[in-house]
Amino acid sequence: MKFSVEKNGWYRISAKYTATGRRNQEGVLLDSECLSNLFLPREKTETDIVTIELAAGEHELTLDHRDGDGVLEQLIVEPCAQPAPLPAPHLALSNPNASQNAKKLMSYLGSVYGKKVITGQHTKDIPMGEIEYIHSVTGDKPALCGFELLGYSPNIQWETSDKPTVEEARNNQNTIPCAIRWAEQEHGIVAYCWHWFSPLGGNDKAFYTEHTDFDCAKAVTPGTPEYEAAVRDIDEIAGHLKAFAEKDIPILWRPLHEAEGGWFWWGAKGAEPCKKLWRLMYDRMVHLHHLNNLIWVWNSLEPDWYPGNDCVDIIGADLYTKPGNPGCCKCDFDMARALPGEGRMIALTECGANPDPDNAIRKGAPWLWTMTWCGGFATGGEWNTPDQLRAVYASPSAVTLSSLPRLW
Repeated sequence: MKFSVEKNGWYRISAKYTATGRRNQEGVLLDSECLSNLFLPREKTETDIVTIELAAGEHELTLDHRDGDGVLEQLIVEPCAQPAPLPAPHLALSNPNASQNAKKLMSYLGSVYGKKVITGQHTKDIPMGEIEYIHSVTGDKPALCGFELLGYSPNIQWETSDKPTVEEARNNQNTIPCAIRWAEQEHGIVAYCWHWFSPLGGNDKAFYTEHTDFDCAKAVTPGTPEYEAAVRDIDEIAGHLKAFAEKDIPILWRPLHEAEGGWFWWGAKGAEPCKKLWRLMYDRMVHLHHLNNLIWVWNSLEPDWYPGNDCVDIIGADLYTKPGNPGCCKCDFDMARALPGEGRMIALTECGANPDPDNAIRKGAPWLWTMTWCGGFATGGEWNTPDQLRAVYASPSAVTLSSLPRLW
């Protein structure tokens, strides 16, 4: 859809539509730059697409259908006021007994938020090949390294799962010492997610809904076998995380990620069971196991799924643009700002193509950090070309490992 604006300035782009699907999603490109996702709630007929600064002249908006049955009927472009500045970041951690180093990290994050973007890279195997690849290309390393706990899940079906599942889980075992070395020797920031194999039943990659019939609604109902198994798993993972708590290594902790998509079992039964599971995990890890080094990162942009400010410290979004199109993803940043987070900082907790930090800040999407996913997303050259990586790591708006101050 092509449109013109008469003068430079800020514009609100919205659309009228019809949609009946549960999850109606379009990818959005503006002048070929990926702004990422547009969600079309079925209970509405009009929605904002993005508020953005445009130069006078012709522009083109492209929608890339991803999910559901949404049909756009009208595009509306109108001048608007420049968006209000980001609110002061909320730095008080939800856990009143947060450790000294968790507070130090949160304070540092607040000091760069809106001004710089922290570089991040996910890795899940002991060689940490993505980090070495980035170093070989850029001469630097990410300030933040993301790690994975899937191989520590208690209920992996080793005997009956397919070969890719077993290999992935085996390769992820015993990686906690890698994360400790990253924090203690490289002095980098640590993030963790957990592809949680279903606590009962399932086979193959049983963190996916299609590979298990485990019921999240029963997992938050005391007295059920599902509840007992979920509590067992949470407690076992808490035991592994105590290795970090004992050293006061803070962790950006992102469990139950991408729940609203439904492709993981913890989101398959809807928002309410998932929020209860989040609170169950929070309560046991914080109040029973005293993991005071955790900074809790909620990873969903749909308002109905938000579990509450008393158990969330940072809001995250997982976004995959087109390969080689490192757009600023402003649509999703605007969605995150609309959540009732009261100043919670917003991070790009997974991505394929790495956004340019300068462009993201300029366009009003100053992600706290970006986390490129592992494997070919980082090293394949398609999602992130060597030139793109060098540009990101050389950006004056990027925080890399060499520019990260010593925090502990």
